[in-house]
Amino acid sequence: QVVSRTATASVVAMAPSSPSRAPSSPSRPRALPPQEVNVWRQVVARDWKKLQRAAPSLHADRRLVWEAQQQDYRALQYAAEELRADKGFMLQAVRHDGRALSLVAQELRLDRQVVLEAVRDCGLALGFVPAHLPAGKLLRGDREIVLEAIRQDWRALDLATSELKGDRELSLEAIAQSWQAIEFVSEELRGDREVLLAAIDQSGEALRYASETMRSDPELVRKAQERGWGVVTEGNECLVHTDDTKPAGVISPPSSGQPYEMFAFG
Repeated sequence: QVVSRTATASVVAMAPSSPSRAPSSPSRPRALPPQEVNVWRQVVARDWKKLQRAAPSLHADRRLVWEAQQQDYRALQYAAEELRADKGFMLQAVRHDGRALSLVAQELRLDRQVVLEAVRDCGLALGFVPAHLPAGKLLRGDREIVLEAIRQDWRALDLATSELKGDRELSLEAIAQSWQAIEFVSEELRGDREVLLAAIDQSGEALRYASETMRSDPELVRKAQERGWGVVTEGNECLVHTDDTKPAGVISPPSSGQPYEMFAFG
């Protein structure tokens, strides 16, 4: 089964589509009487979405927001800004669900401790670290953070810096989970025999991503054939043919008219 290979697309899918912000007021929100607060707690306990309609003062109520986000991390979109910027509160939130990193204040998305805790729960949470900012780029290039993220989800390798995509240990860690991670490794590692063998040992299709030199390596070709990959060759040439008009992962059969090609067979 081919899993979606685009980590960025997966991260976008995880993020709330149109976060609704908690109502803001120029003055301090009016405190509600305890009886009314308890009523709202019962309402939100049944449906976290009701937090959106709660009185402004309740959007900063730690207990109420915590109970809501335990149902669904997206409840944090209705939390008061002061709560979303509270490191202690948000640390607990990302430990509960790493995707909550998408809803914390930006300064906390650049906080190493918060990011590390988030990726330990959800590897793709690394995608919520703003890569366009220098501090965010540093975090995406932090080896410990990326390793923890990959251990949770091999696709996190796609969210790392180019330098870490060339790290053998990290690449092998990702490939151990899925051969498809070979797509994210550096060009240099696509010519690394050990890295390629680790991927091809799972699926012969991984040979598609090998460097030009390694695609014609007899040992790798043989291993790919053993792992369900048909090779049509003439002489010593061994070329890979893919059809750009088809979705990623779909390989054209020999009927495409190409002189040399590889094709998956079941």
